[in-house]
Amino acid sequence: MRTLVRWLPILAIAATTAAAAFAASPPLTRVSADALAASPQSSDRDARLGDWARRAPLDDVLWVLRRPASQLGKAERTLVQAAIDHTPAARAELRRRLELRRQLADAAGRRSGREVGDLETQRPRASVWRVGAVLPDAGDYAGYGDALRVALEAGLAYGRDGAPSFDVDVIGSGDNEPARAIAAFDTLSRRCAVVVGELLSPPTFALAAASRYTGVPVVSPTATDESIGRSGPLVFAIGPSSEERGAVLARAVLEGKPRKVAIYTSQSSAADPFVRSFAATAESLGAKIVRRETYAGGTTDFRVLSRGLRTFGAEVLFWDGESREADALLRQISADGVGVKVCGGSELSPDRMHTMTRPLLDGVRWVADDWKLPAVQQAVLDSIAKSRSERAGTIWVRGFLAGRRIAAAVDAGARTPAELGARLRHRDGARRAAGFLECTLDGATLPVYLVQRGKNTEPTP
Repeated sequence: MRTLVRWLPILAIAATTAAAAFAASPPLTRVSADALAASPQSSDRDARLGDWARRAPLDDVLWVLRRPASQLGKAERTLVQAAIDHTPAARAELRRRLELRRQLADAAGRRSGREVGDLETQRPRASVWRVGAVLPDAGDYAGYGDALRVALEAGLAYGRDGAPSFDVDVIGSGDNEPARAIAAFDTLSRRCAVVVGELLSPPTFALAAASRYTGVPVVSPTATDESIGRSGPLVFAIGPSSEERGAVLARAVLEGKPRKVAIYTSQSSAADPFVRSFAATAESLGAKIVRRETYAGGTTDFRVLSRGLRTFGAEVLFWDGESREADALLRQISADGVGVKVCGGSELSPDRMHTMTRPLLDGVRWVADDWKLPAVQQAVLDSIAKSRSERAGTIWVRGFLAGRRIAAAVDAGARTPAELGARLRHRDGARRAAGFLECTLDGATLPVYLVQRGKNTEPTP
């Protein structure tokens, strides 16, 4: 007892000193609190974080909570409780997920393996400020995967000075391997509220299936199968869709003036959404479809089709097929002296034609397959790519747009995977149903090129 009495003054002084040091510490900001959360765990650290979280804005607390439980330690439950206290009752989905995370923190403390596993299946720690990416890291596509990662990071950061930043977690899928892609998604979806990937369609469909049972959205940056966006309610594609390309081309070519239109396509593309959308948009603008013809792939004799243009009085010819077929068709139209405006897709680009055919393309209009960024955004990508001795081509644009759409959804208030999915959906019903992102909101356009003197020029809208 006498020993204890002798130590009491010393303990009191130590407690007073610790309290004074705590009080003298500068107030935490969002950034300094995040740095503190990443520091070694201690009771002092946890107390400071808890004191800060009880007074901090909800978004600041949620941003710090993007850190893994291994770093947060005992402070996780305190931070989660503060976030719950800050969350309005109207944000039912966010409150539900925070409650699950609190239960998960409690269960982890009790070392109840089964309970932890059950809770983790609902991905309560998936943060909107952590973006996952499943990309090839071996084989021919590894370089493309790395370029897309860099462009994704650029899109997430663009124009967001001072806003909470994003962490990008990348796990490789080998050489575009579906099994490895699913394993990567399972890991990423535990901490990331959205996953971008993969590059090819087969592993991307595997990710889409995984999205269904986790509730974590998937953004497909490059998969060519346009049905990918229909494979799940939280699966999205960059696009542009064939329907959108057809509609943009029709509006550019017809210029609001009713015209007589002929549609010639190869048999393989006759039912393509690009063709159907062009025809539907043309008719909606008052144009009359005077002739629709298909031909067998590889055809080089277009005499009957060419003369039919004059017979039916066509003013505009929409064509879709292979560039080698366009070569023969344009030669025949020129030989027959048929005056008709020709339009179509990228197979009409001079870059895909023989040098001798390019003069025949003058006056042709064709719509691009990919989005074009505003000059300022493209300049940012060009600068980054140049520093890597690369060119900021299509894959860079697609990665950048994926980042821009995700960042816009979070900046608009999405705080859970479900809310993020809702914010990513297109406003147009048809494109929303097909899972396409609304990239035009970021200034992206679909250029319609006019060929003059054998070169592409882009008409002013």
